[in-house]
Amino acid sequence: MKCSIIIAVLDSHEIFRRQLLHLSRILSQNWEVIVVDDGSQPPLRYHNRLPFPFRLLYTHDQRPWTQDKARNMGATAARGEYLLMLDIDHVVTRKVVANVNRFRGDMLKFARRVGELDDEGRLRGRGRAVRVAPNIFAIRKALFEQMGGYVETAGIYGTDRHLQETYRQFVKHRRAKSAEIGETLYVITDPKWFHKLSRKLR
Repeated sequence: MKCSIIIAVLDSHEIFRRQLLHLSRILSQNWEVIVVDDGSQPPLRYHNRLPFPFRLLYTHDQRPWTQDKARNMGATAARGEYLLMLDIDHVVTRKVVANVNRFRGDMLKFARRVGELDDEGRLRGRGRAVRVAPNIFAIRKALFEQMGGYVETAGIYGTDRHLQETYRQFVKHRRAKSAEIGETLYVITDPKWFHKLSRKLR
């Protein structure tokens, strides 16, 4: 299996539904999706059949910030050679999937543009570019494990910075190759629209 997508989710029920509709259009059996419910109320549920391996895990942790724990849990369960770490508001494209399928390096980061998913899970891009973020990347699973994964005590602002700094040290000491920049993916950056939908239930 080439890649496991890891998505940690808290209370974003409608975006979760739209994401799975979108991913159903662009992923094959060569990919798996692992969604980790990080304490949603009510818990996330999904009953439709999907065209790729899918697992829904639960942290059962009610602390204010446990996304690092959720990502580590997803990585441990993953069967892919690579891990693609996303938040629920990040939207991949066919080009991103093809990019990861071709990738043979250690870490791949992504440029981003503004977009949204409609009610049928179709991507509607708006074109405005936004910066590359440290919390969206594909990494070789074996390397993620060698790095020790996420430090679960780093807190909301330190989680991804700590991981990226560990990676820089691996590169410095020639234990990893320099990260590459891949295809453009999309991010939902309209807070009012996102939060209006996030807890909507079907």
